[in-house]
Amino acid sequence: VDYDTMYQEFTKSTEHRVIVFAFDPDLYECPYCVLLLPIMNEVALEEGLKEILYFDVYEMRKDRTNEYVDLVEFITSQTDLEIRNDLHEIVVPDIYLVKDGKIISHHIATFKDEEGRFILNLTEAEKEEIKSIYRDMFKKVN
Repeated sequence: VDYDTMYQEFTKSTEHRVIVFAFDPDLYECPYCVLLLPIMNEVALEEGLKEILYFDVYEMRKDRTNEYVDLVEFITSQTDLEIRNDLHEIVVPDIYLVKDGKIISHHIATFKDEEGRFILNLTEAEKEEIKSIYRDMFKKVN
């Protein structure tokens, strides 16, 4: 979706919305997107989720546009984001469940290792745990 649609749905929708911030893996390198988006889509189908709004944040994050800063400020007013180079960043993929301008739940990437880095090579048990996180999130959608 485009920025205006995403921001409107993220901040004002009176219905539950699942919104995913990611990079388009056909355009930008994003191993976490390649790993997790198919898992998320699989769980969404299992749960009968009718719509997921995808938004590619690559360019706006790279350029740190005013729109990106506004989005980050909205998110950090309700939940934590990763801090990189002393700035809050949307780390992808970042999946949100929102309603009425409120973040109901969200999950960033995978899990962190002992050094605080996100794990890319997930075990089967970790993949199942990610599925469970997504399942719990998607079950809240009416």
